[in-house]
Amino acid sequence: MKISEIVANIYLYSATIRIKRENLCAMAKTVIFADGMPQAKALLTSAYGEGSVISINRIFESELIEAAKHFIKPRIVPGIYKHDLLRKKLLQQVKLDAMRVMPTTADIDAARNEFETQQKRMGLEYAKAVKDKQKWAEIRKCRLRDSK
Repeated sequence: MKISEIVANIYLYSATIRIKRENLCAMAKTVIFADGMPQAKALLTSAYGEGSVISINRIFESELIEAAKHFIKPRIVPGIYKHDLLRKKLLQQVKLDAMRVMPTTADIDAARNEFETQQKRMGLEYAKAVKDKQKWAEIRKCRLRDSK
């Protein structure tokens, strides 16, 4: 037997079922494969009990294709999503730490010497500026005396 011979006469049906439990009654929808409407009803009645089948509708292939187009993807569970974000962030931090250059003692000594040299230059420039200021102040005093 070929698979096309087996599947050719099987149809998909949507059914609304009444579920009774003690004093509670609920409605549910289900889907079933059957040869025809009477077989679908017989299968559902045997599974859920007499009088529990409310309605049965055949689902055509075009309806399935249309429903598949509008299928909404399930939402991502926030806990899993947060876990993935945290894992990515930690991995990025580890990569950055691995790429960071650690200074050697020679690098630290060179930086310290350069800083001290800059401080000496600033001190010398400051001292020179103070001397120049005093020199110009004396020149001004002499000019003021000469003009009187």
